[in-house]
Amino acid sequence: MARRAAQFMVVMAAACPLAASANTGVGFVLITVPLAVLLLVPVIVLEALVLARMLRLAMRPALAHSGWANLASALAGMILGFAIDASGLLGSHEPTRDPALLSLIPMFLISWVVEYCVLRARVPRGGLPPRRRGSAALAANAASYALFAVAVFVQFRPESQYFSASRMGEVTNAAGVVKTDVAEYYQTHRRFPPPGPREPTGRYIRSLLVAEGGRIVVELKGPSDIAGRTFVYQPRLRDGVLVDWACGSDVPRRYLPAHCRNAVPAP
Repeated sequence: MARRAAQFMVVMAAACPLAASANTGVGFVLITVPLAVLLLVPVIVLEALVLARMLRLAMRPALAHSGWANLASALAGMILGFAIDASGLLGSHEPTRDPALLSLIPMFLISWVVEYCVLRARVPRGGLPPRRRGSAALAANAASYALFAVAVFVQFRPESQYFSASRMGEVTNAAGVVKTDVAEYYQTHRRFPPPGPREPTGRYIRSLLVAEGGRIVVELKGPSDIAGRTFVYQPRLRDGVLVDWACGSDVPRRYLPAHCRNAVPAP
């Protein structure tokens, strides 16, 4: 039965790459390594306390069983996570609270199966009921994953409040594509293209247009600190030649790329 359960969890991991990308033993190693490393020791101790009580063990062997079980599940999760990360299936997305909390569910199940297999191999049967070790592994993981859930809830903001310099990169990249089009048009026709809107691309762009004089104006949407703000690329001419672009924005400075942080606010 344990073998069938393990096979089922492997299939589940393949179907849930977000869950498998995290460390199933200590949680979110690929998402936040420092947090996982800090949590490893208290997780082993916490699960050892549960195992000692449920399996009627002394604390020293309980710590050994908990340590080996967590190392095994951590190794399994890291292998799966690095394989999926290398495959590119997840893209490049910053973690946010809701998907992180949801991914704890399949991670918990994977960790439970791996740690149960370790306990079955390490803990003598003795006078224990047949299902005692499975129940102990379940309870120990429930305790540690409750700790993970609290840590995720505290550390990550919800998607609706999440913004970063990398997200601003999506905005500047979209504006950069239009900037290239405008520059090529100017080189060919010696004038800027007629003003007009362009198709906005990206979840944080409300509108994108080419204004008079080749100025590119992007209006942002999203969290309250960037919603309705503007990012602008202004062409610079010298003797009728387009030589450079200046950027301006009223977006908070911490989100702007380095070459725009000293620019004047967008008009």
